[in-house]
Amino acid sequence: MIEVGDKEEAIKSALEAANVFPRQEKFFRRLEALAQLRLGRFAEAELLYAKLTSGGRPDWWIFKEHGQALRELGKFEDALTSMSKAALSNRKLEAMVSLFSDIGFVCRQTDLKQDARNHLLLSKHIREKHGWAVSQAICAGITELNQELSDLSGPEDFDGVLAECQRFWRRTVGAHYDLREASLKSKGLKRMLKGKLKMGPPERPYCFLLSDTRESYFCRKSDLPGGVTDGVTVQFDAMPSFDKKKIQESWKAINVRPI
Repeated sequence: MIEVGDKEEAIKSALEAANVFPRQEKFFRRLEALAQLRLGRFAEAELLYAKLTSGGRPDWWIFKEHGQALRELGKFEDALTSMSKAALSNRKLEAMVSLFSDIGFVCRQTDLKQDARNHLLLSKHIREKHGWAVSQAICAGITELNQELSDLSGPEDFDGVLAECQRFWRRTVGAHYDLREASLKSKGLKRMLKGKLKMGPPERPYCFLLSDTRESYFCRKSDLPGGVTDGVTVQFDAMPSFDKKKIQESWKAINVRPI
């Protein structure tokens, strides 16, 4: 509905769904925010995205969309911070080509010319690597910036451009910032737990550990030590995780070992 239908009706449906399925409220609130963004209601969208990014470990595209709303409101520094968080929270560069060009154009608006050129080059490199078209706006932007920065040479190869962009992201959000590490440090680890292994169907790549306190911990079967079988009691540690299906924080079992 957001893409091809009535965006107003999409907002109404998202609000109704959030009430019916409260455990997936964040999922539907994101759709509400996206519809507001597409309708050009940037202030309303920004408020929704601010709430979505205030807790837990949001997906990278939430930060990206929040950055778009902030940019439209003229809050360029905040937009770059949100977009940089998006870039740091996903390792699949090919999924973020539009994000990188967005960062480049916002940097251009704020007169960060070298950073603008680096991000446009990064987007161009990735597109060319995958045989994707490079937009005229990106090519024109790089040409203009090369002319304006004629006395300042920049990295020429992909690795050099990526390294410069990564330095920009960390500088923008904080030199030691990392979404995953920040989440783990804030919540900590559970150590020396005991639980019973529930393997489930053999074709399923994951299993669960049911602790003595009846708490359930997700675990990938590939992380299990050899020789363990269904129903066996094991010792393990647990780290914070995020259940994308249920849209809520959870725990993942690590360092599983037989007793």
